[in-house]
Amino acid sequence: MEDLVRGGLAAAGSPFTDGFVSGTTWRGEIAFYPGAYPLRAVVRARLGGGDSLEGLPGHETVEAFLDHTSESAALQPWLERLPAALRGVQPLLDGGPEGRRWLVRDRAGQALPLVGGGHWALLSMSGGRPVDLAAEWDGEGLIPLVATSVVYSGIFGAVLASIRAVNTRMVVYDTSVADLTEDLQDPVDFLFGTQLGGGNDTPRALAYCQSIITRPAERVMVLVTDCCEGGLSEAMPERAARIVDSGVTMVYLLALGDDGAPTYDRRQAAAIQKQDLDLWAARNEIVTARGS
Repeated sequence: MEDLVRGGLAAAGSPFTDGFVSGTTWRGEIAFYPGAYPLRAVVRARLGGGDSLEGLPGHETVEAFLDHTSESAALQPWLERLPAALRGVQPLLDGGPEGRRWLVRDRAGQALPLVGGGHWALLSMSGGRPVDLAAEWDGEGLIPLVATSVVYSGIFGAVLASIRAVNTRMVVYDTSVADLTEDLQDPVDFLFGTQLGGGNDTPRALAYCQSIITRPAERVMVLVTDCCEGGLSEAMPERAARIVDSGVTMVYLLALGDDGAPTYDRRQAAAIQKQDLDLWAARNEIVTARGS
């Protein structure tokens, strides 16, 4: 038996079958799949837990992390990605002679490059201060596990919440659902206090939202999404259709990438359009099946 940290890893778009909450610890028993350097495991028993995680267990320095990657590669040379956890690193945009590049720097001044996307969101959540970072290492750089839609939604929701004539509710989710309406009064607390893992269950989130809606004909629901639903790609439009049928005006607001351009699954977006639902994106790339 051992204390385990739920870090929020899952196949892209796939929900966690066990329903753990990101940012919590629990006590139980797991069984690893066989391998020279086992990473995948199944839960055999849960004995309790659910306490909030005060700090992310991880490496204190870049040097310690690189030593770990060398040891891992020696055991399993064919690893394409390695889970990474770094404590107290500062995200920054470097403007050195090699051009602008994203980095995370530890307290000793050593740095590692960031790859992938979501870096502006990571910088926003850090506020320029050191943070604990969960990521994946691909041999060349760190891929942060950051939900850019949290920043997008937080800013959008905070603006609406500042309008006294509008009653705003904010709901965020991965495979669990959290109502963070009270935190909208302080956008900084909202951005720093939200911890989301990989995977998502949009149908569950929509079901929760529908359960708290009163007077549906007077309500507008805005769903910030990249439309990447994986195995739930059919369930999401079906759940959305029920909400619309109840009288709610529903709008899909497409997620943005680091460059401010919309980033989303276009096939899924096309399926949403067929349901006569509003689909909006920034940068004048507005796609809508119904006039707004």
